[in-house]
Amino acid sequence: MAPNIGDTSQENDNLIIEENALKIGKKEVLYDGFFYDVTNFIDRHPGGYVIEYYTNTGEDATVPIMMFHHRSKKKVDAIMNMLPRRPAPEHEMNFGTDAKSRQRYKNMTKDFRHLLKEAEDEGLFKPVYFRNIMVVIEVTLTMLLGGYIVMQNDTFLWKVLGAIITGIGMGRMGLLQHECGHNSVTGNPKKDKFLQNIFYGFYMGMSSQWWVRRHNRHHAMPQRFQRDFDMEHLPVTAVHEDFVYDPENISQNNVLTRNQGFLLPLNGTLFICAINFYYHPHYIFKRGLWNEMIALMLHFGIAFYTVGVWPYMLAKSFMSLYLSSSFALNHTHLPITYESKHWVEFGLLHTANVSPGWFNDWWLILLNYQIEHHLFPTMPQYNLRFVAERVKKLAAKYDLKYNTESLPRSYMNTMAHVFHVQDHVRKVHKEGKTKTN
Repeated sequence: MAPNIGDTSQENDNLIIEENALKIGKKEVLYDGFFYDVTNFIDRHPGGYVIEYYTNTGEDATVPIMMFHHRSKKKVDAIMNMLPRRPAPEHEMNFGTDAKSRQRYKNMTKDFRHLLKEAEDEGLFKPVYFRNIMVVIEVTLTMLLGGYIVMQNDTFLWKVLGAIITGIGMGRMGLLQHECGHNSVTGNPKKDKFLQNIFYGFYMGMSSQWWVRRHNRHHAMPQRFQRDFDMEHLPVTAVHEDFVYDPENISQNNVLTRNQGFLLPLNGTLFICAINFYYHPHYIFKRGLWNEMIALMLHFGIAFYTVGVWPYMLAKSFMSLYLSSSFALNHTHLPITYESKHWVEFGLLHTANVSPGWFNDWWLILLNYQIEHHLFPTMPQYNLRFVAERVKKLAAKYDLKYNTESLPRSYMNTMAHVFHVQDHVRKVHKEGKTKTN
């Protein structure tokens, strides 16, 4: 929690802590009652620079470390035991401006750990192999292979239909590779990484490691300003009005953002193209990820040779539309935050579910249980439903809203938000022109 304005004692404590940290040049993370010195570990952290999010005053990495590394706890504990540490004094924890807020934070951690233990005891973190195999078969045969066969017809409309089928197939494979990125397809991080390169690299032509590093930051602090990279879509799309404030900044104020509600399919395609044909290859070459480069070359070689450039690009457009519209339902229309919050609060206040049902469960491959996914990211998507009622009770206990809407309403909320931000961009643009004149 951020300190209240005017609470000078709390502000002074924060300044002293920050000044001491600067003097000694240390970067520390708070984990389970100790401050660990990660100054020399940050560059070696396998999950990237997301660890730096928790080196700031008032951040508690206890639950995030537990959940990010749930399947590699022994390895993480061994690393933590090698790092210099010191006991965490109460006044440095800074979970709130008063004793009541600090106690609430501690109780929330205790209750969440209890729920986590229940889920572990019930085997809800065990991989669901049959379900994953069925998704792979469905996507491969029905969507990708089916779309490929349809696109072999020389008729224009048949090629378009085939591109739609293939695009949705690649998008659905994107939802499955997402589960690989959370190490919950096989439960073995190395095997899941290998499979993710097949699903995301070979099937979709994209970099799995690039995705994982970006996605980790999203899960660390969803909807947190300048922390959640899933909100960084400029100059193509502005996901919140706080990102657009300078009429002279073309990355904020341009023809795409001023008309983003009407140009959503085009903007999504442009964003995916920028990622697919620049950011991902650049990332792979820069880091020498040759296994990923082989997957990309196989993907593009087969795709361009068998179906042609324009049908493939059309399929990519539909893939972009499917994926962006699916993930946007869970966060885009919700408020953003500038403050430190508990893991449970991030999951409940800045994440929304799409109501359960056979079609919604199929269409979103069970990522309509997005709140549960953010609380338990390494839990197989198939099992998220089994903790939903207990998560609702946890939310009610701490007076936190459990956001859930029907699929149509979720789409409507998302589009309404996109147009709201569009209106804001136009207002900023108009104000800028008035000042210039």
